[in-house]
Amino acid sequence: MRRILQNETYTGRTVYRRTSVEKRRDNRTGRNVRRLRLQPETEWIEVPGATPALIAVETFQKTRTILDDPARRLRGKPTANYRLRGHIRCLKCDTPMVGQAQAGGRYRYYRCRRSYTGYFEGKCDSKYVRVEVLERSVLSEVAKVLSSPDRILAEARRLAGQETDATAIEAATRELQQVEEQQRRLTRLYVSGTMPEDVLAEESSRLGKRRDHLESKRMLLETQSTSPIDLDKLSERLPEVADRLREWVLEAKDGDIALILKALDLHIKASSKEVQIEGTIPLIEDDTGTNLVTIVQTSASRRGYSPLSTAGGSRRGMMRWWSQEQFRRSLGRPGPRRGICC
Repeated sequence: MRRILQNETYTGRTVYRRTSVEKRRDNRTGRNVRRLRLQPETEWIEVPGATPALIAVETFQKTRTILDDPARRLRGKPTANYRLRGHIRCLKCDTPMVGQAQAGGRYRYYRCRRSYTGYFEGKCDSKYVRVEVLERSVLSEVAKVLSSPDRILAEARRLAGQETDATAIEAATRELQQVEEQQRRLTRLYVSGTMPEDVLAEESSRLGKRRDHLESKRMLLETQSTSPIDLDKLSERLPEVADRLREWVLEAKDGDIALILKALDLHIKASSKEVQIEGTIPLIEDDTGTNLVTIVQTSASRRGYSPLSTAGGSRRGMMRWWSQEQFRRSLGRPGPRRGICC
């Protein structure tokens, strides 16, 4: 049933080369086995009109959102507390990560949900990540960013000095439309049999990368044009807020972790080698003496976003930041799969 609900073909969209088949040797039997591998989106080729639409795209998206929500209730009671649940995704395939307990709960890991899925969805080969290592790294990196408000302010000043020209957005949009038309033409040539598969793969990869670049460029230009940065307010409020939040993060107890994740709107992507963290710093808007917990609880419901590489701009009392940390030691290999997924 889950596979049917996640099959995008029912919306009328048909995608070629979404997956590929690999042959691997099974060490237990000595035989070659076939495994389905999910390919990067840049390798996908959409075939318009190949399949009739049976359900609305909006209905499919709502269903997938519900199924992919790692925080939704599962059958059975979790055997351990995975504090990053609902905020963490796989760095490799962007699928929600879930908790996995092994050896009777002695060892706990976060793992990509696709690491144990069947053939239809494609299997992700990302490794397990130790719970204690990842959670400690997240809190440490958050505290590190909060210890350097000048880093965020410097990036905000750089962005504020850039003028966004409406013609630049229009130019990026036109170029993006041209790339999309080239992709459609490429698909028609392949379906008609006039283009070899090796040429198709090369051109598809090139156009996919170009499209990703243009989409990111247009998003950044649009954000800069609609969300001007208030440097005076940032310079005044950010150091104080960052310092108080840093102290709270460093002294956080188990009960505070969930509140920190919500208050700072943390979005985490992880692998066995690195972790990427994106969050929002709520700015204090008055001097009423409100305590920090109340401030962050109130601010957590107000979202702001600026797609920045190392820091962020403000919007409605929010400051967006981004950070990345490389794991500096081996996380070890997991034992046999005898645990319960949370």
